[in-house]
Amino acid sequence: MNPQEAVARSRRAERLGWSAIALVVGLGVLAVLAVLVAVGLFALAAVSVN
Repeated sequence: MNPQEAVARSRRAERLGWSAIALVVGLGVLAVLAVLVAVGLFALAAVSVN
């Protein structure tokens, strides 16, 4: 394997790593938003019951 192939492969791996990190961060943000919405709805329901 020549050096150019190695560099191209490592760049591809780096891009894959960054997209995986972005995916995990995005999922984390979605999970936090889902929890906030659930808590908000729960609070709303508790207030409307009282």
